[in-house]
Amino acid sequence: WGTEPTGGYGVILGYGAGEASTVDYTVMVGYRAGYLSTENYLVAIGHSAGAANAGLHVTAIGTSAGSGNTSTGDYLVALGSSAGRDNTGRDSVLIGSSAGYGNTGIETVAVGDSAGKGNIGNYSVLLGKNAGYLQSGAYVTAIGNAAGRDNTADYLIAVGGSAGNDNTGDYVM
Repeated sequence: WGTEPTGGYGVILGYGAGEASTVDYTVMVGYRAGYLSTENYLVAIGHSAGAANAGLHVTAIGTSAGSGNTSTGDYLVALGSSAGRDNTGRDSVLIGSSAGYGNTGIETVAVGDSAGKGNIGNYSVLLGKNAGYLQSGAYVTAIGNAAGRDNTADYLIAVGGSAGNDNTGDYVM
């Protein structure tokens, strides 16, 4: 065991869980879950889930889910292996393996394997495997396998497999 966690009102189970963290009101379960975390109200369940988290009110469940979440990434729900990893967007729900990995968009909902991965657009709903992958538009709704992938436009509604890919025009349905 390295540096003991400081803070209180928590449940910590697992080797290195909560190590070197300074948080209150937390649940950290799993090897190094919550390691180096600095903000309160963290639920981190899984190997390295919530590690180095700096966001308030974060729920991270899955291997490395929510790890590296920054201080701008408050109110995050990340469910799945690497979901929400390196997230900086606040008020986001990211569900699926690597969903929202590297997300910087605020108020993003991404559901599916790699949905919203690398997303930088705000106020987006991205549903399906790779939906909204590397997309940068705001107010985007992309539903379907790879829908809205590499989109750069705002106000896009894309429904169906690969719909709206590489789109550059605003206000497209």
